Amino acid sequence: MAESYSYTIQLQSGTKSLNAFLARPLAEGSYPAIVVGHEWAGLVDHPKTVAIRLAREGYITLVIDLFGGKRGRTMDECKALSESLSDSEAIAGYRSGLEFLKTMDAAPQKRLGALGFCMSGRHMYLLASQATELSAVAVFYGRPQNARISEKQPVH
Repeated sequence: MAESYSYTIQLQSGTKSLNAFLARPLAEGSYPAIVVGHEWAGLVDHPKTVAIRLAREGYITLVIDLFGGKRGRTMDECKALSESLSDSEAIAGYRSGLEFLKTMDAAPQKRLGALGFCMSGRHMYLLASQATELSAVAVFYGRPQNARISEKQPVH
């Protein structure tokens, strides 16, 4: 396991400014890059820990905060946060992350992936159907179908 370092950056997604957590191997070199999605609680410790673990295994990882710093502490709060986010906003955020990763000298464009948990797992299914530059996508606990079709989540 290699050493890694991490820090927070800001990305532009349309007119929105998004915070993101970047983790990468400490050693210079070329590494595959992964956009990591967070669960419905927001950018809490779990996705950051996953990003750091992946960085120690030789990946540049980027977790985008889709909720603008808000965190859910109860199921009702988490549900409200996830329902406030439209699919189009989420995909735009992940695409901004992919564009940022493509600008990094250490992240070759042909070695991009996406990883999602729970709510973001569903987003990664949607992202994979649109982002042809992805080489791999992994989904943990993601639902391929919505609980219900809504204006914010219009497709399965």
